[in-house]
Amino acid sequence: MDKAKVDKILRELSQNIGGDWVLLGGTLVQLQYNGERATEDIDLAFIKHPSLSKDATQNQLFQFTLKHLGMGPEFINLSVEFFLHRFAGWEAELILLQTGPKGRIFRPSLSLFCALKAERGSELDANDVLSAIRNESATNLDYSKIKKWLPPEKQVWLEQLVQKASK
Repeated sequence: MDKAKVDKILRELSQNIGGDWVLLGGTLVQLQYNGERATEDIDLAFIKHPSLSKDATQNQLFQFTLKHLGMGPEFINLSVEFFLHRFAGWEAELILLQTGPKGRIFRPSLSLFCALKAERGSELDANDVLSAIRNESATNLDYSKIKKWLPPEKQVWLEQLVQKASK
């Protein structure tokens, strides 16, 4: 998915559909850390909407992407919400990325982003973590939260990437 489509989706969410959302995954990497990162979908987690249900809000998003971008619901990955909710205190780890008259788009802190990526721990996840750490600096990692969120083997995985990023 190219940046222009992502920008249109985020703009539609903040300008017209509304509600609070978290941008995650490869799309976040593409926008924040590595413009060359390719991604096939956009990973979004719904937080809340002041007047619409979760289903109604998501349906509006699907209708917009189909009508204006020719993209079906399969290009919007909302399942990331499940993973986000696995981390206690995730709400305090959100950073405002974009705001509009009706909605806000957040991104995770570096600590939350790395913890989410460490959960799966694929090669692509490792590359995303490296891009994020090189962009934001490992000094922005909150190791007290990492230790609460991740099992020891995932902490080791992340620490190895931090060391690699500093070289």
